[in-house]
Amino acid sequence: MRPEQIVIIDNINFHKNTIIKVLIGSVGCSILFLPTYSPDLNPIEHYWFKIKNEIRKVTAQFKDISIAVEHLMKFI
Repeated sequence: MRPEQIVIIDNINFHKNTIIKVLIGSVGCSILFLPTYSPDLNPIEHYWFKIKNEIRKVTAQFKDISIAVEHLMKFI
């Protein structure tokens, strides 16, 4: 990051952490938070939606959710 840049991040709780704000501010940058759940402004949300749906579909096939997630990650 360079001074005077704007860091655009979503509103997940750990992004609002004081340490994050201090670190970004310490290099002369400012933060712009995206509106809460704004998939059109944060394209990764579309992928998370698809991944969550696939996890729901295959969860019944596995004993543990972590195994289901591991199985799906092979296809990403």
